[in-house]
This record gives sequence, structure tokens and C-alpha cells, in this order.
Amino acid sequence: MNRESAAEISRRLAEDLNQASAEYMRLQRLEMDIIRETSSGIPLPDGVVRIIQAWEVVRVAFAEYQRTVKRYRDFLDRGVVPEDLMGE
Repeated sequence: MNRESAAEISRRLAEDLNQASAEYMRLQRLEMDIIRETSSGIPLPDGVVRIIQAWEVVRVAFAEYQRTVKRYRDFLDRGVVPEDLMGE
């Protein structure tokens, strides 16, 4: 792989982590909103389904981040240092 592809992986690391973090924060807000919807503080079945669906989105986002981290580590295993990944 050339430096452009290494820099692209470095950029994707940041993007993937930001996306996964944003989805996780959205999930936390959703959970709080669903709990507030009920007087008992226990989510109704449809709320539980919405939480489970949101967790799946978070899982997929973090899985993509982990795939990008693996590609980054593959570069490091070949002796490419982070400065090289940025093309510096």
C-alpha cells in the first residue's frame, strides 16, 4: 500500500471513531427518553425494541472502527510508523 492509502486509513480511523461515538451518545439519549416516556421508569415493549435496534447500529459502527484499527495495526506490523501513515 502507498502513503495515500495509509493516510486514508488514518483519516478513516478518526471518522469511524467519531461515528461510533456519536451513535453511542444517540443511543444513551434514546434510552433516557424511552424511560422517561413511562411513569414506572420501565420501558414498554416497543421502547425495548427501539433500544435493541439502536444498539445494533452502535455495534455495527464500532465493528467498522475495529476493522479500521486492524488495518492500521497491519501497517504498524509492517514497520510503517504513524508519521508515515500521515505522509509526513
